[in-house]
Amino acid sequence: MVVFDTYSGDTHCMDRLATAILARMLERRAATTDELRAYVQGLPELAYALESGDNPADVLVALEKLGLVQHDA
Repeated sequence: MVVFDTYSGDTHCMDRLATAILARMLERRAATTDELRAYVQGLPELAYALESGDNPADVLVALEKLGLVQHDA
C-alpha cells in the first residue's frame, strides 16, 4: 500500500503487515494491540510475520511517527 500525506506531501510505502493493521484500524475505527495481534494471527498469509518477530505494537509506533495513526490514552 502507498499512502500519500496531503499535509506534508510525503509518500509512504507500507509493507503487508502495516497495511493489514492500518486497514483493520480503519475498519474498526480503533483497535488495541492485542486485538490487532489476534487479527493478524488469523490471516495465514501474515501470521508468519508475528512468528518472525514483527510486532503490531512496533508497527503502530512506526505509523504514529509517520502521522498515520494517533495514540489515544
